[in-house]
Amino acid sequence: MVIGASGRSGQLMRKAGGAAPVIWASRRGGPGLTRWRPGDPLPKLRAALVLSAVTTGRAEGYPENIRIARETAAALAAAGVPLCIYASTQAVYGRTAEHGATEGDAPCAPSAYGASKLAAERQFALALSGTRSRGVILRLGNIAGADRLGRQVARGLPLRLDRFDDGPGPERSYLTAPCLLRLALGVMEAHSQGADLPLILNAAAPEPVAMAEILQAAGLPFDWRRAPEGAARRITMSMARLAGLFPDLLPKGDPAILAAALLPVGRQGR
Repeated sequence: MVIGASGRSGQLMRKAGGAAPVIWASRRGGPGLTRWRPGDPLPKLRAALVLSAVTTGRAEGYPENIRIARETAAALAAAGVPLCIYASTQAVYGRTAEHGATEGDAPCAPSAYGASKLAAERQFALALSGTRSRGVILRLGNIAGADRLGRQVARGLPLRLDRFDDGPGPERSYLTAPCLLRLALGVMEAHSQGADLPLILNAAAPEPVAMAEILQAAGLPFDWRRAPEGAARRITMSMARLAGLFPDLLPKGDPAILAAALLPVGRQGR
């Protein structure tokens, strides 16, 4: 079951889902979506992936992520869901070292959003502690087509990238929604076979990708602007743990693949 599937990441995953044995759920329901909120009955599940989050808007709204994580984890544990996967973000790390943040690294000046997701991770794990449910937290890279860049393209807004003194533009760890779906199913399968899964797992392509390369691959024009004070040029994560556990499920960071997630179906491959 994928909870919070009405958001942009969920929409992209649903398009890639095909015949995958997944229940797509959201608080309000809708076409192709099961309506579910914490406290509602649940069918017997092998696993749940929690996408639900506040990702945009004013910083004052981000603490809502903590409540969402706590209440959803408690409901899943009460229902005896064997595996509960929480979709977190590389933003919890804040600034990262050149080699990429490892799962054990302490956060360094995360944004308000990143700080809220870090607190949400802790509440999610705490709510599952002492229950029969196993928790796994995926610290995701930017999901192509669902990040700020993807939202700007979808809305037809002018595209501007920050230019930094120490490099040409922002670089981030990336993955696609289909990769996330495959990884979640892979984690579920490994858990069902008795694998000893870590609590926290970084999930993205092994190498960071320049946003400018993605836009160039998509054939989308953009302008440069001077990076504001405090902006981070390079946020990236180490994929050593992911590669050791799921080498066949490592996402690919090809700008052309990431660019396809930005474009309407009719323009892909042109």
